[in-house]
Amino acid sequence: MTAKELQEYRHLRRLIECNKSKLAEISARLDPRSSDFSGMPRSGSTRNLTEENTGLYIDLKNILEEQQRDYLRRQVEIERFVGTIDDLYMRRIISYRFIDGLTWRRTALKMGGGNTSDGVRMACNRFLRRLD
Repeated sequence: MTAKELQEYRHLRRLIECNKSKLAEISARLDPRSSDFSGMPRSGSTRNLTEENTGLYIDLKNILEEQQRDYLRRQVEIERFVGTIDDLYMRRIISYRFIDGLTWRRTALKMGGGNTSDGVRMACNRFLRRLD
């Protein structure tokens, strides 16, 4: 497992969260209960927004499902990798940072014992470089 693979996992997690928000937004537009009752006149456009949004919703939902499968596959790989780490200190750092998605600062706080964000980051980077 490389540092790049671990970082990609973190980015994939964020991408999924972003797409979930987009999906919820499109879903809300499709919900007939979310009609606009502001009293403003409607556009004279003949575009069917429900039809357009339904297509977007289905496309985005398929993309999100594919990303979630990739995310779960990577999560299994990372969990297996973490399980092979003999050093429990390092196992905790990598779990907090990459599996739980914590910042280096939060990781240091969870580690306790006066650890700093720079200290846990450098220890993790040294550990991962030894694996390459």
